[in-house]
Amino acid sequence: MPVQAMQAIAEHSLFKAATPLVATALIGSVTWIFVTVMSLDKDIHLMRSQIEDIYEGIKEIEEKTEEMDNRITNLRIRFAELVSPGHPLQRTINKPYKTSVHPDGQ
Repeated sequence: MPVQAMQAIAEHSLFKAATPLVATALIGSVTWIFVTVMSLDKDIHLMRSQIEDIYEGIKEIEEKTEEMDNRITNLRIRFAELVSPGHPLQRTINKPYKTSVHPDGQ
């Protein structure tokens, strides 16, 4: 009995008309999903390579920043040495040499 019922359904004209449409829709949906997943996979791969490039750029910037920080620190230390009252250049600038050899200071 069930076999006869299935044969009756398979021979029905509406089933015969709808089967190709359903199959086409199913194939189209699966194809669309496949293409979308492949496109997203390609985009993810591209973004990963861009992220690696960004990390390399950040590392270079960190190294340059550290080098600049060291230079600025050295300049500040050197400036503080030059400005300090005990520095030899400070003593010679504040106390001019005597150019006169006269005993009375003229």
